[in-house]
Amino acid sequence: FSESDRLNKELMVRQLKDGLKAYRLKLDEMPLDQMSGAHIALAGFVSSIPFNNTKEYDDYLTRLRAVPKAFDQVIGVAKQGMADKMMPPKYLLEQVVTQIDSIEKPAGMDSVFAEPLKHFPKSVSAADQKRLHDAILAAIDDDVRPAYQKLGEFVAKDYAPHGRSQPGVWDLPNGEAIYRFDVEQ
Repeated sequence: FSESDRLNKELMVRQLKDGLKAYRLKLDEMPLDQMSGAHIALAGFVSSIPFNNTKEYDDYLTRLRAVPKAFDQVIGVAKQGMADKMMPPKYLLEQVVTQIDSIEKPAGMDSVFAEPLKHFPKSVSAADQKRLHDAILAAIDDDVRPAYQKLGEFVAKDYAPHGRSQPGVWDLPNGEAIYRFDVEQ
């Protein structure tokens, strides 16, 4: 390998090893907090997708329709975390409820998920623009927003109330090991 490729390999191997350590510590069982989680990632991911042609808009539509399944999976992981006592602090989960609500409430063209509809490229025909506009708005209001609402209700009623009262990771099972891992990171 060249010097830069060796460095890339070392960084990749380290990242993979760190991922395995995090998995063994069950850090993945805390999928939601105020800084990260599917609720934030999906809303932020809209700005990172290229929208240069009809296929990219159709792919986006497929992704929007998959949000309910993705959030059901997040809820499943969070429930496993509750069973294993891997819970974020309660006060942070209360902020997650507010975040989810702020993403869920705007409907139609006001939704962050409608942003790509505001600037179709010339490569997308007028007929496809109309079809995609209507289908994406329907997916936002029929799939995405209800999925956010369901996730928000789960966090507010079932998850946040079980959040830990102590903010430090020492309060988690394997807290000392998690703390050492966090310091390494």
